Amino acid sequence: MRHRRSGGPRLNHDAIGQALPAAIVAVFFPISLIVGLNNKALLPEKFFYDSATLRSRMPIGDPSSGDSFIVMGWIYRQLGGMNHYAEVQIAQMAIFAILLLTCVPWRRLSTFGPLATAGVLYALVSSAVYLAQYSKESLVVVLVLLLRVLPKHWSMDLAFVGAMAVYAQHIRTYWYIIAGLYLVLRVLLPRLRSMGWLPILALVGYVVMAFGLQAVMGQPLSYARDVVSESRTFSQDAQSAIQNYLPTANPVLGGLNAWLTLATLIVPLPLLLSPNPLYLVFCGVTIGLWVGLVLSLRRLLQAGRLRVDVGLTRAVSMIFALIFAQALFEPDFGSYLRHSLPTMPLFFLVLARAQQLPSRRAPLAARSRTEPNHVV
Repeated sequence: MRHRRSGGPRLNHDAIGQALPAAIVAVFFPISLIVGLNNKALLPEKFFYDSATLRSRMPIGDPSSGDSFIVMGWIYRQLGGMNHYAEVQIAQMAIFAILLLTCVPWRRLSTFGPLATAGVLYALVSSAVYLAQYSKESLVVVLVLLLRVLPKHWSMDLAFVGAMAVYAQHIRTYWYIIAGLYLVLRVLLPRLRSMGWLPILALVGYVVMAFGLQAVMGQPLSYARDVVSESRTFSQDAQSAIQNYLPTANPVLGGLNAWLTLATLIVPLPLLLSPNPLYLVFCGVTIGLWVGLVLSLRRLLQAGRLRVDVGLTRAVSMIFALIFAQALFEPDFGSYLRHSLPTMPLFFLVLARAQQLPSRRAPLAARSRTEPNHVV
């Protein structure tokens, strides 16, 4: 009887601790919704420039227009969002929440520690800022959700690449590059045994692209970002502009510059020198997400999970395809955060998958019992 009484409180404490992360996230869902619905009163006007432009383009929306804002305005008008701003805010945040829960179901949230749980809350806050408004990212969230629910057959990866190509054709042309990178990574990642190959392959890829762009267009690899940066030289809203670290006229140096930009997107060292506390929070979360991803992916590669887990491999392919392209096109860190938000739930999927692996200290018999089967 004594043994039962002494064990009871410990078991209850463990159960409360396991339920706490999911309970915190559940409480935070309505809080983030309230913040989203009132974000214009809480944030500077610069956060809503794209939203205001989209709203102004809706009356003249045309799917055949070469202006992405006009095309996106037409999509909102066709979906009935032209005069229903609050409903659009709620719908877009709800879709993001659904995406988040497809990546980390409630039962998996119980395995998250304080830092991972804080990351989920940060994702919800970001959705209240960037998705609770008219936004081109709303379609990217739908694309990533589509990636999560597609059947496992390889033909569905081709269908997803086709969907990204449609988005590229009408909204953002550089998504053609993301679609191509996704396809390459989707084939390559299951064959990798070490994370060390990814930065090497990225550097080689950037140098090859730099030579190709120089030969075809006579432009450096940073051309697209340079054009945007020049138009915003005196803007007060581009305080976190991404600079070139090396001369880009030489293709080799241009490729290396893109590789260094990639490194600073993962570890935003330029922002660490800023006194702005929001930048420091952004740096901390970004570094935390990528450290968690790298450590989790290292374990998953060693366990061979990317060879059998289609959903995991698709998620990792999408994460790296996006950031490899962002190193070429993002003009500033604010845009980087906005554009990468739809893939943030995929980071938590990778973390959750790694936590499903048996502990290295577990007996072999326990490992065989807990080793997951083919996972979607």
